[in-house]
Amino acid sequence: MKSDARVLSRPIGTQTYGDRGRGDEGRRPAGKARVGPEAPCVCCGEWGGIMARGLRERCYSRWRKNGRLGRWPLLRKQAVYELEREFAIQRAREYEALRIGPGGLSRKRACIVLDVTTRTAYRYEAWLRAEAEARR
Repeated sequence: MKSDARVLSRPIGTQTYGDRGRGDEGRRPAGKARVGPEAPCVCCGEWGGIMARGLRERCYSRWRKNGRLGRWPLLRKQAVYELEREFAIQRAREYEALRIGPGGLSRKRACIVLDVTTRTAYRYEAWLRAEAEARR
């Protein structure tokens, strides 16, 4: 009697999409760039899907290949961190005391003590820098 049992090359329930070391399985198909909304290109003025820096896909790839993409500045606004709630301001001050005070802790340890994420710690630091600059 022949059995219908199949030999599996990987355990049941594991993903095959995007596995590392398996070629192009996890990548987007070639030629499929991420293109945003239709607008005029800052380089040539033609309307098309804007990819980044205000450039259409063709212009973006041309400037990138030429190594002169830096000519076109990023249009992204710089993040502004403002802490509005009194509790958040108090926590930022506590974070500052832990980092700078006697026996200052590393960012990671201060996050553990305050039970916040490292991303929140970076936000606290940005807010504290902005406060220090405003005082000058």
